[in-house]
Amino acid sequence: MRTLGAVGFVPLACLVTVAACAGSPRSSADAPASDDAAPPLDGGDAGNLVGNGDASGHPCVGLECQRVDCAAQGLPDTTVSGVVFDPAGQNPLYDVIVYIPNAPLAPLTAGVTCDQCGVLASGSPISTALTGPSGKFLLADVPAGDGIPLVIQLGKWRRQLVIPNVAPCRDNPMSDPRLMRLPAKQSEGDMPQMAVATGGCDPFECLLRKIGIDRSEFTEAGGGGKVHLYQGTGGSGLSATTPTAAQLWA
Repeated sequence: MRTLGAVGFVPLACLVTVAACAGSPRSSADAPASDDAAPPLDGGDAGNLVGNGDASGHPCVGLECQRVDCAAQGLPDTTVSGVVFDPAGQNPLYDVIVYIPNAPLAPLTAGVTCDQCGVLASGSPISTALTGPSGKFLLADVPAGDGIPLVIQLGKWRRQLVIPNVAPCRDNPMSDPRLMRLPAKQSEGDMPQMAVATGGCDPFECLLRKIGIDRSEFTEAGGGGKVHLYQGTGGSGLSATTPTAAQLWA
């Protein structure tokens, strides 16, 4: 049994165990003390933007204007921390991008793409982090107030949430597995397109169900689901008309 994207290979193993990209910073929630000063994912100077503008006099834009200068008050930074899980809300995930966007998210490109780590993040992020080995993350210098958007993304798996309220000058934990998980179905966010050839020895489609992909996403080729099934020797199918694995290889 092999697993392919609808138009190319899809490394589904990355959903369960994701290798860190070379040179990518780690979340300070999981990093050792020597990594506490690691730069933000976007390499920018967002941490200098407070109140009406940054140190060079550039005016703030959007959520940047809701940052609070906690250090001037002798208080800790405004942060958001938490854990990101798989679609089932069971397994913590490593190397997931977590960020606060400051603009609408751009649609993800359909089909196979070859991207470097971090470049898929859109929406002009103003605070970013990567989850550590235990799935934990820490976002620093977060804007305070009501309705703060939060994005979790792993490749073409992407979900946007809204934090009801971010209190200034303190940590704001976000660890509810029912919320802090990748989408299980398209109504919850973006998902990659996948194809699975079933077989009698390795029912891989069952693994996808176990990690939380909703049953409604399993359809035959040409269907609207994000997992297209092709029936191999001894494998299961959705109906008598389920395409064969040979049709997928062709």
